[in-house]
Amino acid sequence: MKTDRWMYVIAVILLFVLSLGAAACGSGELQIYVMGDEVDVGFDQHWTLSSVDFLDDRLEAGFTIENVGTEDSSYNLVLSLQARDPVGDPLSQVIPCGSNLDGSLQPGDTATGTICWDTRGSDTLRIHYFVLLSETDIVWEVER
Repeated sequence: MKTDRWMYVIAVILLFVLSLGAAACGSGELQIYVMGDEVDVGFDQHWTLSSVDFLDDRLEAGFTIENVGTEDSSYNLVLSLQARDPVGDPLSQVIPCGSNLDGSLQPGDTATGTICWDTRGSDTLRIHYFVLLSETDIVWEVER
């Protein structure tokens, strides 16, 4: 149990570090998607924002991840995603919340997982998928 808690703490710290690095990555080309759009995020994976629930001041986002490659691949919602408010400030991930936050996929397999953030009262949010050294920023925009 304590090991799980430390894994989440480490994941949040890594997410913060990645968010700092992500600002330097990308050429500024911003692709905005909405719920239901299937997005090729690279690494032989397609991600779809499949559900959005605003519960009080919490956003619960459900993702479907599909391995379209010929080899096993892994995913991690905590390290790959970050929600931001309309100003662009990162939102805090809500722990414990979410399910199936990481895993492995065999070729052709699909997984679903959910992740949550504190909305700080915002009605419109952006969920960023970070690909280090990518020239494109992948963003899903969601509204209450």
